[in-house]
Amino acid sequence: MKQKEWGNFMKKQNILFVFVLGLLLSSCNPYSPSSSGSTNSITTITNNETTSNQPNSSNSSILLSTSNDQPLTSSSTTDNTPKERYIYDGYYHWKNSSEVEDKIENYNPHNYVEGKCVDCGYIEVSNKYLTFEAVDEETYGVKYCDVEAIEITIPYFYENKEVITILEEAFNRCGSLTYIVIPSSIVSIGNWAFEFCKSLTSIVIPSSVTSIGDNAFYFMPLTSIEIPNSVTSIGESAFNGCTSLTNIKIPNSITIIKNCTFNRCISLTSIEIPNSLTTIEWSAFGGCKSLKSIKIPNSVLSIGAGAFSLCSSLTIYCEAKSKPSSWSYRWNLSNCPVRWGCKF
Repeated sequence: MKQKEWGNFMKKQNILFVFVLGLLLSSCNPYSPSSSGSTNSITTITNNETTSNQPNSSNSSILLSTSNDQPLTSSSTTDNTPKERYIYDGYYHWKNSSEVEDKIENYNPHNYVEGKCVDCGYIEVSNKYLTFEAVDEETYGVKYCDVEAIEITIPYFYENKEVITILEEAFNRCGSLTYIVIPSSIVSIGNWAFEFCKSLTSIVIPSSVTSIGDNAFYFMPLTSIEIPNSVTSIGESAFNGCTSLTNIKIPNSITIIKNCTFNRCISLTSIEIPNSLTTIEWSAFGGCKSLKSIKIPNSVLSIGAGAFSLCSSLTIYCEAKSKPSSWSYRWNLSNCPVRWGCKF
C-alpha cells in the first residue's frame, strides 16, 4: 500500500476510535440525561444515613427527624417505588418496607450508642438526668435522677439491656419533678424511691410491677393512685404522709397491709379492703382523721396495735361477730365505733 493511501486509512481509523470512545464515555457519565430526559436516582439507607448517586440534586432523599415522636422516612419524588421506612417509639424500632402501613418487619429493641439508636436514630430519652446501674448481666435499674429534672420518661432499654427496677432512693428529693412515665419493663419500685418528690401529684404504676418498697412514696402530694393487681407486696410506710391522697383501692393480690403504710394520710376518706387480706399491722391507718368508714372482711386474721389510732371520724364495720382472739387487744386504741356481724 502506498504511503498516501496508508495515511488516509489511519486517519479514518482514528476518527472512528474517537467516535466510539465518545459514546463509551457518555454512557458512563452519571450526570448525562437518559433517552427519556429523566434523571437517574438511587437512594439507599444504611445505619440511619441516606446516600445518593446524584449529589446536590433537589430530588435526592435525606433521612431526617425533628422530634422523637416523628418517624424517619426515606422517599424520592422521582421514583414511586416503596422505600424503606423506620418507625420507632421509646421501646422499639421497626422497619416498614411496604406501602401497606401494617406490614411490619424487623421489630427490634433500640441499639443505643451514646444514647442514640444507630439503626433508626431515636434518641434515648431522659438520659441527661438519669443514671443507671447493672442489676445483673442482662438488666439495669434506675439508680439516680438529677434533682433538676422536671419531666422524666424512663427508657425500656439502656445499652440494649432491659431496665427492670427503680432502685432505692432513685428519685429521692427530686423536688422539681412534675411528670414521670414508668415503662412496663419495671417490676419493682425500691425503698424511698420517690420520697419527698414534693411536686409529683400523680403517678401511674404499670401492671408489670410486683413490689413497692418501704417509704416508696413517703410524703408525696399524691391525690390518687391505682395499685395494679400485679402488686403482691407493699412496703412499710409506702404512702406514709401522703396528705393529699383521698382514696385508694387495695388489690386482691395484697395479703398484708404493713406497719404505717397509710399513716398520716389525713385527706383519705375511703379505702377498699379485699377479701384476700389477712393482716393489718400496727398503725397502718394511724392519723387518717378524714377516714369515715372501713369494712374488714372475715379473711383478716390479725390486726396490730393502734392500726386505726387517731382516726377521729372513723366507724369500723366488721364481718366477724366479735373480736377475733388473734387481733391485738390494742387494735382500736382510739375507741372508734365498731359494728360487728356486718354482711358485705
